[in-house]
Amino acid sequence: MSFAGDVRTVIWKEWRELADHVAGSRVGIIGMVVLGLYFGVIAPYANGPRIVASALAIFQYPLLAAMLSVQPIVDSFAGERERHTLETLLASRLADRAILLGKLLAVLVATTGATYIVYALALLTTRLAHADQPSATPPEWVLLGVGLGVLLVPAVFAALGVFISLRAATVRQAAQTFGLAIVGLALLPVILGQLALQLGSPLVLRVSRLTPVQLVLLGAAALALLAATFLAAAFRRFRRGRLNLD
Repeated sequence: MSFAGDVRTVIWKEWRELADHVAGSRVGIIGMVVLGLYFGVIAPYANGPRIVASALAIFQYPLLAAMLSVQPIVDSFAGERERHTLETLLASRLADRAILLGKLLAVLVATTGATYIVYALALLTTRLAHADQPSATPPEWVLLGVGLGVLLVPAVFAALGVFISLRAATVRQAAQTFGLAIVGLALLPVILGQLALQLGSPLVLRVSRLTPVQLVLLGAAALALLAATFLAAAFRRFRRGRLNLD
């Protein structure tokens, strides 16, 4: 089978396991429904266009997608190790990169797809409940920001999470390490921004002159670079002969 076929095999495996986990957990089903209703109906209905048609949406919906990706991504290898199924997976003829890429894509497609549906529902709710407000229709830069953010923010989370999960002995350890890494990652742009302001960097002046669309594209480029860096690190770390199976 081709590399693409190997990746599809891993994706289907991950989706079946994710569906079995969600279907077997009443709490998981209720949680998914509550999140979908809140971000897709309740918040847009109660707060109006500012939820879906302002810069807030560019942060809110990508973070929702990232939150949905956390549990399955930290479970990707650490969970297999805990369940003693990792050895069977690594003993298969599937290529190393196909296993890693398939696990990552399975999470990304599921979480980004679900979040796009929730955002579309939020747009519909806003149009129906607040049709008299001109701002009910988001500007193009907001739609672009949400569209790219919902894809790239969880991509950063997923690539970093896979990198951590590869060596974590348990899901709990992976989740704790991942949490600390995300805190550090979130603080990094704040620290860099403060340093740039104090130093009076010309870059800050240039950024302040950018249009909203240019700012969105600049942020997307930074996220894509970060995701690619973490993914490259995960590919280098994933060597089936070196992975601890215990």
